[in-house]
Amino acid sequence: MGNVNNAAAGMQKDAKIGKSYGEGGGDSQNLSPQSKKMRARDPGTLFSLEDHVCRHCFGRLVSSADAGGTRRYLCSNCGASATGPGPDVLCACGVRLKSSALGGRPVLACMPNPAPTAEFPSLFVAGGVKS
Repeated sequence: MGNVNNAAAGMQKDAKIGKSYGEGGGDSQNLSPQSKKMRARDPGTLFSLEDHVCRHCFGRLVSSADAGGTRRYLCSNCGASATGPGPDVLCACGVRLKSSALGGRPVLACMPNPAPTAEFPSLFVAGGVKS
């Protein structure tokens, strides 16, 4: 019986690993020959997780830098967005009573979830403000 390595050597095919950038073939998902870690990132696409929830759906908010020193706030759940100096432009903290007798005080506040569970794993929730 012949050496297995010699037998396999006779059946070898030219194999390509990754994408050949000069030929346009290959099956790699990396579309740039430059390392992803080395590419400059567009500041408008970088988001930070906020410790606040959306006033519309109570989904988690993310934010990015915007022109003029303000921030763009975006709900990661429903997609609602607003621009302003703070998260209260979109978060539940900005919900206030309209009644003049109560002075437009806030009725909700964003806070850490005191007891996350498998059924409700949210890290931040909106809770009622005690008067």
